[in-house]
Amino acid sequence: MAGLTFSKDIKIVGVLSALDAAASADRDCKVVDTLGFNGCCFVYYNGTMAASATTALSVSRSNVVASATSLTGGADIAGTLQNLVAADDDVVRFIDIAVMDDTERYLLLKCDKNGSNNSNETCVAFLYNGSESPVTHGDGTGNTGGTGAVTGEFSTTTAEGTA
Repeated sequence: MAGLTFSKDIKIVGVLSALDAAASADRDCKVVDTLGFNGCCFVYYNGTMAASATTALSVSRSNVVASATSLTGGADIAGTLQNLVAADDDVVRFIDIAVMDDTERYLLLKCDKNGSNNSNETCVAFLYNGSESPVTHGDGTGNTGGTGAVTGEFSTTTAEGTA
């Protein structure tokens, strides 16, 4: 019986690189092109948040890419806002958009931080329900290629042996 193979059926795109030092400024993720996919799940992970800090996460969409980290005429997607507070240390958040609109196929996760929020953070987008398989992961190039090339290994066994 054939089933879902995560690394072959889901496109992985790094959209926000982890930082060596905590960042307090707003950070926009890389634009994600959803062409050929019917869903996109952003998985955001932050480190320790500063006292009294807040961060608002939301996703916007558009049919035009302005740059690798911005959209032209982007509009927020209803229901995607998540607010993090100082007590949300080491939290993993996700925003899953289960139905795509081909007329506005570009998505952007926005990380709106107050100035006192020094927190490490990173984000990966998983595109799913694709029209073709296997998929090609983000390559780190152009306006929609992500933060860097995605590489990995695929195994069809759990047998012990040389890794």
